Amino acid sequence: MTPEEFFKAMMPYARRVSERTGLDPRLVLAQSALETGYGKSAPNSNYFGIKGAGQVFPSEEFFDGKMVVEPSEFRAYENPQQSFDDYASFITGNKRYEPVLKAKTLSDQIAAMGASGYATDPNYGAKLSSIANMIGEDILPKGKDMATPFDRAREEELRMQMLASGMAPQAAPRAPLSALRQDRPQAAAAPQQRRSGLGGIMDYLGTPSPTTGLSRAEQFAAALDPLILPELRAGEAIRARGTQRQAEARKNKTMEYLATQAATDPLAAQMLEMARATGDVGGAVSALMQQRLKGPKDTFKDVQALRKEFTGLSRIKNFSDVTEAYTRIIKSAKDPSAAGDLALIFNYMKVLDPASVVRESEFAAAAKAGGLGPRIQAAVEQIEKGTRLAPEQRADFVNRATQLYQGAEEQARPIYQTYEEIATARGFDPKKALPEFGYKGELYQSPPEFIPAPAPPVPAGATANGQPLTQTQWESIWRSKTEEERKKWQETGSFN
Repeated sequence: MTPEEFFKAMMPYARRVSERTGLDPRLVLAQSALETGYGKSAPNSNYFGIKGAGQVFPSEEFFDGKMVVEPSEFRAYENPQQSFDDYASFITGNKRYEPVLKAKTLSDQIAAMGASGYATDPNYGAKLSSIANMIGEDILPKGKDMATPFDRAREEELRMQMLASGMAPQAAPRAPLSALRQDRPQAAAAPQQRRSGLGGIMDYLGTPSPTTGLSRAEQFAAALDPLILPELRAGEAIRARGTQRQAEARKNKTMEYLATQAATDPLAAQMLEMARATGDVGGAVSALMQQRLKGPKDTFKDVQALRKEFTGLSRIKNFSDVTEAYTRIIKSAKDPSAAGDLALIFNYMKVLDPASVVRESEFAAAAKAGGLGPRIQAAVEQIEKGTRLAPEQRADFVNRATQLYQGAEEQARPIYQTYEEIATARGFDPKKALPEFGYKGELYQSPPEFIPAPAPPVPAGATANGQPLTQTQWESIWRSKTEEERKKWQETGSFN
């Protein structure tokens, strides 16, 4: 499934989450895409990586700035609808996401989500932004129909039941969407058994927190530090005990995961023995994951499919066209001639608009008709008369083309980074999977003689509309003058 196919398939679900929470559907889609690799890894329909009882899989987590692979428990669902509904409940039911819900714009929501701790990856927000920017206007929801594919299927099932019982004609109207929602199966909640009385209170105070590793009683004791004498304080020792418990819990969970995998995987059995012998459980799991990534995934067919997906993105296509046009500009500028200057200007227009299909003859006609800027129009007329661009004009075109190329490169770079991470996660070599369309040579730098001299101080007594001329206004006037006019002003104090 390509990113565009994934966005289109999941948009109905994202739209309903948006209606319920106020989140931009692009943020919802970006999170789902990032957590599942565009739907390629969503075991038991978990599209948001929400943890909880249900299934155990290895996950990448960041601790003290380092990424480690450890097994984690994730919630399980029957279909994407349940996963997206649970995501909405998860976000609205946790106080840590209140800043996300209060943010009004897409960029503010992404920034708040990145800072919320939803994921341990320090670059989570930047990755969400890169994916969200790939979602085009044609994918965004339109109209009022909020029915999802699951709703459609249930609607058809209800209709067939009514037809079978003779309660409805063949052209039965749709069942109300609210009825479908009430009939929709919900994820079963794990039963909770609690003791009553003193035993229940002791259970409540003694249950360790998965976040800190401390029980409520220990958290209370640690919080008393500022109120008691320094020699009686024990908060630091208590918190250290909680950290140790967390490390032990992660280690035990990892050992359980390795033991489960060892039953069917000889490599996992080997890593389990290594973990028991050395005590380095995290290293054993990381080695297991690395060995699996080196397996048969890196096939030519799979790499070719990822490359096709990447090169088919509109921004990557445009960046490739801009690079080709910029390369021709640099080549033309190195060997000045009338024909070369015309090619330089023509390719400059391609850098401005990579999707342009204007041919050179049409380009010249447009220039004569005044359809282009006056500076470009004058340059084309000059070349058609058999003369070349002045060195200063040529330097100006190439310098501006360089700035435009750098802007296109900045837009393409986040997409490259996102796909490099996808390729790495699949066990591919990013250099093999992703063509590099950037310019290979050194970027153009204007010769010192063509860099405009800074504007001199404002002339004494100069005015504009009866008001004293400001330095900003004077610099604007200075930049609009030709080099000859500037030299004349420096010699005579006048442009005329």
